[in-house]
Amino acid sequence: MAPNSPLQALPDLDPTSPTRAFISKALLIAYVAALAALAIHAMVTGPQIRAALDLEIAQQIAEEDRAFCQEFVKQAGMPELTACAHRLGEIRARHKDRILRELSPIL
Repeated sequence: MAPNSPLQALPDLDPTSPTRAFISKALLIAYVAALAALAIHAMVTGPQIRAALDLEIAQQIAEEDRAFCQEFVKQAGMPELTACAHRLGEIRARHKDRILRELSPIL
């Protein structure tokens, strides 16, 4: 270490020194306070984030349904597209139920 190193200015802290104990406690308190702040933030913003995610998923599904039905229904009118989208919704619901049944022993 260089003779004028800033680390040489720090005294070696004895493991039993009150200063070391104080620093350790202060760091522990800061860590717990940060965890508590993160937990509170998650509780406050969690429902809003979940609602935004649900809306985004619903929009993606609607877009996928529309694209799929337009491709296969082609020149059909609106009633056919609506029926196709409804049928795809039923298929997605059955698929979701099947996945939940498969995961239920794990959860």
